[in-house]
Amino acid sequence: DSVLALAETRGIGGRRLVWAGTRNGGLSVWDGERWRRHDRASGADLPSDLVQALLETRDEAGRGPLWVGTREGVARYDGERWRNLAAEPGWPTSSVLALLEDRTAEGRWALWIGTSTGLYRWSDGAITQLKSSESPNTRRLRKTFPSSS
Repeated sequence: DSVLALAETRGIGGRRLVWAGTRNGGLSVWDGERWRRHDRASGADLPSDLVQALLETRDEAGRGPLWVGTREGVARYDGERWRNLAAEPGWPTSSVLALLEDRTAEGRWALWIGTSTGLYRWSDGAITQLKSSESPNTRRLRKTFPSSS
């Protein structure tokens, strides 16, 4: 299966984990000894088994969830439980292509979600879709930052 996204996280006891998001097989995780699969058939509450973006965020203790961007929305894994955020009001159900952790000027945490239908921001427990006047114009960005290929 094609690998579309990679991320490294720290598991229980600080053990290094390598995650691979695939085109049709959900996620596979390498713990240094073996691969384990997390997909909808195995009970992972993913919006889709097509995984396109991965991001681990960290709290002050150095632990945090793995955010998973799929073809049909976002899921979060805390190391024990999956949460399908696409099933919750306001969260995107379109193809998630990018995830970014951010801190505001006041030090508050935010998650940026780039989708096939626009840009979302989750902060202070609220999800907001940026209006077209607030979102980047991708045509303008392509012209400003031409591809090297």
